[in-house]
Amino acid sequence: MRPRHLLAVAASVFATAAAGQAEPDVPHDGNWLATIQTADGSRQSAKFVIREFAGDWIGAGGRNAVTHSACAGKKLPITVQASTAETLDFTVWGAQVSPKCVDLTIELKSVGKDVFDGTVQSVGTIRVTKR
Repeated sequence: MRPRHLLAVAASVFATAAAGQAEPDVPHDGNWLATIQTADGSRQSAKFVIREFAGDWIGAGGRNAVTHSACAGKKLPITVQASTAETLDFTVWGAQVSPKCVDLTIELKSVGKDVFDGTVQSVGTIRVTKR
C-alpha cells in the first residue's frame, strides 16, 4: 500500500470516529416542570430546560420579597453533574444572576418514566416531570 493511500485511509477512519462522537446521547435533554416542597411546608414551582449538560431554570424566586424580586422569572444557568437512567443531578447557579439569588444543588432519583424525586439541598424536596 502506498504511503499516500495509507494516510487517506487513516484520515477517513479518524473522521468517521470523530463524527460518531459529535452528538452526545443525553437522555434527559428537554423541558421539565419542578415542584418544590420547602421545609416550612410551602410549595414553589419552576420550569427548566436541559440541553447537553447545561440549561436554564426559571422559578418563582421564593417567598422572601428581596429574593423574589431579584430571582423570579429570571433565567438561571444550570450545569448537570450526573445524567443516567436512574439519576439526574444538577446545580442552578442563581448567584451568577444576582447575589440575592442562591445556588441550588438538586439530586434526583428516577421514580418512573421521565419523573424524578429528590432533594434541593438546604431547601426541601422536589419532584420533576418531563413535559
